[in-house]
This record gives sequence, C-alpha cells and structure tokens, in this order.
Amino acid sequence: MHHRRIRAGNSKTSYHAPGVYFDSSKAVVAGDQVFVVGCTGLELDGSGFVGQGDPAAQAEAAMASLRTLVEEAGARLEDVCLINTFTTRHEYRALIYPVIGRHLQGVNPVSTGVVVADLAAPYLDFEIDAWVVIPRDREEGHERFRLTNARGGFLMPNIDYGNARVIKANDHLFLQGQTGMSLDGRRFDGAGDPARQAEVAMQNVHTLLADAGASIKDVCKITTYLTDAADTPRIDAVLAEHLSAVRPVVTSTIVKDLARPELNFEIDIHAIRRTGADHERRPLADDCLLATWPQSRSVRAGKFLFIQGPIPTGSHLSSLG
Repeated sequence: MHHRRIRAGNSKTSYHAPGVYFDSSKAVVAGDQVFVVGCTGLELDGSGFVGQGDPAAQAEAAMASLRTLVEEAGARLEDVCLINTFTTRHEYRALIYPVIGRHLQGVNPVSTGVVVADLAAPYLDFEIDAWVVIPRDREEGHERFRLTNARGGFLMPNIDYGNARVIKANDHLFLQGQTGMSLDGRRFDGAGDPARQAEVAMQNVHTLLADAGASIKDVCKITTYLTDAADTPRIDAVLAEHLSAVRPVVTSTIVKDLARPELNFEIDIHAIRRTGADHERRPLADDCLLATWPQSRSVRAGKFLFIQGPIPTGSHLSSLG
C-alpha cells in the first residue's frame, strides 16, 4: 500500500521560502499513522502568515491548520497522541498553552515543550508538531493513562491544559516527556542535579510502560533534551544503566530552555509493544565518537522502522546503509 501524501507542493513560490526548491507534503498517511507538518502561523496554502509579533494568534492559526490536516487525512483531532511545542521565548508558553488546551480539550495528548533559540524564520514565535494514530477500533479509541491537568501543578499552575502520561494507540506507546517531575506533576526532584533528574525520569518511564502493559524492552527510540551540553556525561551514565541492554535509536538535542528553569533534562520515549519476537536492532559501530553507551543505528518493530541520524565514527561519518 502506498503512502498518501496530502497537499503536496513546492516551496519555491511560498511566503516562507520563496526561491527555495523543496518538494514536501503537509501531511502523510502511512497505514494507521498520520504525520503532519509542523504547524505555525503560516497559511496552509503558503500564501501568508498570521500573527506576527503575537504568539497566541500564531497558536490559533496553527491549531486551526492542525485540525484541517488531521481531518483531510481521514482522522480526528481526538486521534492526536503526541504533541511537541517549540517557542522562542519562555514567557510565550503562558500565551500558547491556553490556546492548545482549548483546541485539544478532552483529547489529553502526551506532550513535550521546549524553548529554542530560533525557528525557521525570525517572525515565527511558535511551532507545534503532532503525531496522530488512527485507531483500529473507532469506538474504543486510544487508551490514555494517568489523566491529569497542568492547573495546580509544578510546571504551569495557572493553565488549564489536560494531558495523559502515557497513551496506547494500537501497538504504539507514547509517553509524556519525562523529567525530574513526579508523575502527579506536583513535585520536582533534582534541582541543580541533572543526573538525578535523569534517574527520576527513567524510573517514571519504567512505571508508565508498565501501566500500558509494556516494558523497557519495547522502547524503540528516545529523544533527549538538555539545556547544557556539559551535562551529557552524567546523564549518559544514567541512561546507560537503564537502556544499554535495550539499544534504542537515540536523538540528543541541546535546547535553550525547558518548561521551567529548574529543568535541565527531559526525555521522550517511543515504544511499540512486542507481540512475538523481539524488535530487530542493528547496533551502532563500536567506534562511534558520540555514543558512549550501546545504541542502535536502526530498530525494526513490525512494520515500523526507526533510524539513527548519521554520527561520527572514527574520523568520518558512518554510512547507515
């Protein structure tokens, strides 16, 4: 079965990247998965931009675009499992999350929010990525565990934003970005100690996977967010303790900030529940310069393939074949 690509086009005549020749789609349907372009204040037809200097207006436009693309893909907003939000200033979070919470009321996605130095153009203050899964059983939908609300919590105590800690969507498991926060969102452990934050996060990961009937062996890919590259050795030591036997595909990113200044580390986990044999993992070469603990260059989990980005091995970049 071929993937279905929605609103395919080229950026050369767009508002965002005029003169750049780049073919892309606004959404791709691959089996039960819907992958959606990062939504911003840019119009879906590429003709203009909404909300310059106004992050909340950009969020409104982005959420309207997200709904349109999800529905054009044959899915519903309630099928959204994971969102990642990107803002260019920490204070914008208080402006954009009420908008997201209103549009996704009752959906309760898992989410990770990071503050970055810049987005693709100077006028962009906000962008949202969403991962959507069409449920096999429309009536049952997805299973969402440990529903909670940001209001009254440690991160955003004044914002009405409902989410889940883990979602089981067909065979896929999506986990809320984990930090040194307790799973009820009320307490934080590890201020000034990134390694402790990583340990708390990984203990939470074990608990959430068990909630969904899975285990650490089902993990396929992790993405880590650090606010200081100098913390990498201490954090890697913790990750190695929990994940060396698993060998996931890994992406590590240095960001400007996380949800609060106390947070130095956050981890996203993507897992697929094994239904028989273990996932097929192709290890990275032993001389990878940036991998200090055992990882994979690719993980095949049933019909799904997760691939590590090229990283240095020896004195050159490895070919991932």
